[in-house]
Amino acid sequence: MKKIIGIVIATLLLSNIGLASIKEIEKKFIKGTGTVTTICIDNHMFAVIRDGKGISMVQFLMTVNHYNRYIGTALPVTCR
Repeated sequence: MKKIIGIVIATLLLSNIGLASIKEIEKKFIKGTGTVTTICIDNHMFAVIRDGKGISMVQFLMTVNHYNRYIGTALPVTCR
């Protein structure tokens, strides 16, 4: 019984199940920089930069000031 539980737990931990929804919003080529793609992953916005050397991915953040409650707080940008 312990072996079966161990095998089930190991299988769940080592399995690579991806359930994220990915949507491409915009794609532009910038001379000297490469291709910049704006994508939406699970309702969060990211920028992907591809050039001849590699790929870089960063998340869009915005500074929020709601009635002096969250002064200077950086929150992730959501897709519409």
